[in-house]
Amino acid sequence: MTDALFVVLLAFSSFYIWFVFRLRWGLARLSKRKRENPDLPFVSVIIAARNEEDTIAHCLKGLIAQDYPKKKFEIIVVDDGSTDGTARLVRRYHARTRNVRLLHLQPHVSKKTGRKPDAITFGIQKSRGEVVATTDADCEVPSTWLRSMVSRLSRDVAFIAGPVVEKPRGSLLSHLSAMEYLGLTTTAAGLIGLGRPVNCSGANLVYRKDAFHAVNGFGDGDSSCDDETLMQRIFQRNVGDIDFVTDPGAIIVTPSNHRVIDFLKQRTRWASKKNRYEDKSILIEMVSLYFFSFFLIMSVILSVFQPSLRIPILFLLFIKVAVDYRSLSGGAKMLKQDVKFHHFLIAELFHSPYIVLVGALGQFASHNWKGRTLDR
Repeated sequence: MTDALFVVLLAFSSFYIWFVFRLRWGLARLSKRKRENPDLPFVSVIIAARNEEDTIAHCLKGLIAQDYPKKKFEIIVVDDGSTDGTARLVRRYHARTRNVRLLHLQPHVSKKTGRKPDAITFGIQKSRGEVVATTDADCEVPSTWLRSMVSRLSRDVAFIAGPVVEKPRGSLLSHLSAMEYLGLTTTAAGLIGLGRPVNCSGANLVYRKDAFHAVNGFGDGDSSCDDETLMQRIFQRNVGDIDFVTDPGAIIVTPSNHRVIDFLKQRTRWASKKNRYEDKSILIEMVSLYFFSFFLIMSVILSVFQPSLRIPILFLLFIKVAVDYRSLSGGAKMLKQDVKFHHFLIAELFHSPYIVLVGALGQFASHNWKGRTLDR
C-alpha cells in the first residue's frame, strides 16, 4: 500500500515538474515576441457592474485618463441590476465626458441568473468599436493600458490577455492572496506563450469583435461559459492567434482579499469549471495537477506513521518548493513585481491543501456573487 502510493505520487510529481518547466519555457517565448501595431482602432471598453458604487469611480478615472486618442475609444458601463448608487455615479461621469455611456441590462436579457457574460454581450451589441476591451469595476487602470494592449494586435492576433495583479491590503492573508494570484497570472502567461491558452482574467482583455461573433461569443451553454471559454473557442476554431502582453504598462491592479471566507468563496467560484473545457485534454491536465496535490497530502500524512517515507517525501517537497519559486520568480520579474521569500514559504505550506479543498468545493458547492446564486 505504502509503496503503491509513493509510486503514484512519483508519477504525478513528474507530471507537475514537467508542467511547471513548460510554463518557464512559455514565459521565455513571450519575452521574445515584439509585435507592434501602429494602427489605433476604435476600442469599446466594456465594464459589467453590479453594486460598484464604492469602487467604479476610481476605475472610470483611470479609463478617462488613457493616453489613447479620445476619439478612438468609448467606455460602456453595463449596469446589471445594481441596487446602490452605481448608475447615478456613472451618469455624472457621462455628463463630464461623452466617452462614458451607461446601459441597463434588463432582467429578460440575461438567460440565467447572475451571468456576467450576458452583461458583456449586451455591451458588445451596443458598442461602436471594432475592438473590445474589458476590465472590472473595482480595478485600477493605468493611463497606458489601452495603448499597451492594442499595440499587440496584428492581422493574425484576435485575442489578447493582459496581466492582472492583486494589491495587498496589509494583512498576511492579503499578501498570500496576491502571491497566489501572481501564480495564476504567471500560469496564464506561460500557457499562452506555449500556444496552449487555458486561463485568463476578464479584468484585462482585448479582442476583435468579429472574432467574438465568429465563435458565437459566450454561446448559449450553461453559466460556466466565460472569458476563458471565449479565448479557447477562438483558438480551437482557428479564428485567430492568442497573445499575452507582458508590458508593465498594461498591468491592471485589483484589490486582494483580506478575509479567509471571501478568498475561499472567490477561488471556489473560479474552480467550478468542469464543464467549460471543450478540449478535454485540458481537463485531464487540470485533474492531474489536482491529484498531485491530493496524493502529496496523503503521503505527508502517511509519513507520520511510516518513517521510511519521510526522507523521500521531504525530497519531493524540496523539489516542489524549488520549481514553484523559480516559476513564480520568473513571472514576478516579467511583470516587475516583488516576491518576498518568507511569504512564499508560508504560501507553499498551504498550497496543496488549498488546491484540494477549493478544487473539491468548486465542483459541488453552490456559488453566490453579489447577492445572487449563480446557476451551474
